[in-house]
Formats: sequence, structure tokens, C-alpha cells
Amino acid sequence: MDTPGILDKPLEKRGKVEMLAVKEHERWMDDYVRAGWVHAPGAKQNHKKTHPSLAPWSQLADDEKEKDRDTIRSLPLLGISGIANLLASIKLARAFGFTEDDVVVTVLTDSLELYGSRLAELAAAEGPFDREAAMRAHAVSLAGQGAENVLELTVRERRRIHNLKYYTWVEQQGKRVEDLDAQWDDPALWRRVQLQAPRIDEAITEFNREAGIAR
Repeated sequence: MDTPGILDKPLEKRGKVEMLAVKEHERWMDDYVRAGWVHAPGAKQNHKKTHPSLAPWSQLADDEKEKDRDTIRSLPLLGISGIANLLASIKLARAFGFTEDDVVVTVLTDSLELYGSRLAELAAAEGPFDREAAMRAHAVSLAGQGAENVLELTVRERRRIHNLKYYTWVEQQGKRVEDLDAQWDDPALWRRVQLQAPRIDEAITEFNREAGIAR
């Protein structure tokens, strides 16, 4: 199971970026063609379902190719928690009937670098994540992701989710219940947290350095 570094762009060093970028473009084209889109020069036109980039890789301008290369270079930024957020975003989009004109913003909460031991455990238990496994994962978890288990939150439901933090906040970290309640009741608390962003960034950088991620 491969767990590449991030900052030294190991995919590029191994000559895989271009190969995977071509595959990503082919995947993107296949999705559009299946939806009835065709190639046409000029600007993309939604009402006509025409797109200038629906063409073989060899015919694309380099700036278009670079979009797919950047996608591939960014893959190691997706850790298990970040992938869970991505899947939740897909569910949200499907539940609300979003289209390509809508935007869902989520957070990649961690990177692949943090899961080396976990990936090794999964490889030992499930076997290597090879081409066939990747095809199954794409078909089931990405293309086949449905809208089940999506809950549109009322105030009561939001409070219920907030209260789930009692275990990690109070029992595990030893914080006061009053501190937990302030997250719900005190709007100024979150403004104070925002002011701590520079120190939080420093702490993340320090952790990455100690973990051997930052180079």
C-alpha cells in the first residue's frame, strides 16, 4: 500500500502524474458523454450541452491538461477523514438535486500522510488496493453514492449533534461542561477562536515537522 509524501510530489517523481491525468480526463469525458454532451469549439454552453474540452488528451491545450495534473497532484491531500467529508458532500448534492451550477464547500481535515499504519492494516486485511479494487470503490462509493442517511437538521437535531461532543470534550479532554455549552450559547467564542488562527497555523506546522511531514 503506497503512502506517498506530499510536499516532494512523489507521483511526479515516479512519472505517474501524466498517466493518471490522462485517465482522469478520460473519466471526466466519459461522464459528460454519458450525460449527452458533445464537443464543440468556443465556450461551454450548458443549454446546448457542448464543451470545448470533450476531445482526446492529445488535442487539449496545455492549460487544460494542467487542470487534470493539478487534480492528480492533490490526491495525497485526501486522508480518510477528508474522504468522508467528500462523500458527505456528494450525498448532500444528490439529496438536494444540485447540478454543476451549484457549489458545495467542505474541508479536507487531514492528509494521506497521517494514515500510513492504518493503510498497512487495511492492505493486510483486505488485500492490495489494485485496479479492480479502485474500480469497485469508484462505482460504489463515488458514482454510486446515494442520498440515504442525509438528515436536514432542525434546531433540535443540531443540539443533539452538539451534545455528542460531551464524550470527547468533557470525558476525554477533561474540559468543563460550561465550556462545551459556550460553543452553543456564546457567539463571541467563535470570534475569539478565529483570532487564534495564526497560532493554530503555527501549531499545525510544528506538528507536521515533528511528524516528518513538513520538509
